[in-house]
Amino acid sequence: LLFNMLSLYFFGTMLEGIVGSRRFLRTYLAAIVVGGLAHLMAAFITEQMNPAVGASGGVLGVIVACAVLRPNTMVIVIMFPVRLKWVAGFIVGMDIFSVLVGLRDQTGSGVAHWVHLAGAGFGFLMAWRKWIWADPMEVLETRRLRLRAERDQAVDLKMDDLLVKIKKEGLGALSKREKDFLKRASQRKR
Repeated sequence: LLFNMLSLYFFGTMLEGIVGSRRFLRTYLAAIVVGGLAHLMAAFITEQMNPAVGASGGVLGVIVACAVLRPNTMVIVIMFPVRLKWVAGFIVGMDIFSVLVGLRDQTGSGVAHWVHLAGAGFGFLMAWRKWIWADPMEVLETRRLRLRAERDQAVDLKMDDLLVKIKKEGLGALSKREKDFLKRASQRKR
C-alpha cells in the first residue's frame, strides 16, 4: 500500500503535469477497472477466487504511461539515478516472472499480478496509441460552443432581416411573433 501511494504521488503528479488533470484521472480510474476485470477473468479461468484490494492496476498504468511518454526521464531508485523506462520495465518484468512461477507451481503469492499486468498494459496502450490525449469532455464542450455560435449567428441573421423590414415598411409591418422574437433577441446575454 505504501509503495502504491508513493508511486501514485510521484508518477501521478508527473503524468498529470504531462496530460492534465482530467486525462490523468480518466487514465488512472480506467486502469483500475481494467485491472479489476483482468483479476476477475484470471480468477474465473484458474478457479482461484482471491480478493484484490487496492488500486495497484491504476498505479502500474500510470507508471507505464509515464514511461512511454517520457522514457528517458531520470528517477532516483534508492540512491541511484535510473531511466524511467528501465524502472517500468523492471516492475512489469517482476510481475510477469511472478505470474509464470505461480502458473508453474500452481501457487498464489497473495499479490494480484494480473491486476498489475492489465493496468500496465492499459497504460502502455493509452500512451503508445495516443488515446491518452483524447478528452471526451473537451469534445462535448467544443461541440456545445460550436452549436451555440451557430444558433447565435442564425439569430443575428434573422434580426438583421427584421431590422431591414422595419426600415423599409415600419414597425407596424411586423407580426406579433416577429416582435416577440426581437424582444427576446434584444434581451439575450452574450
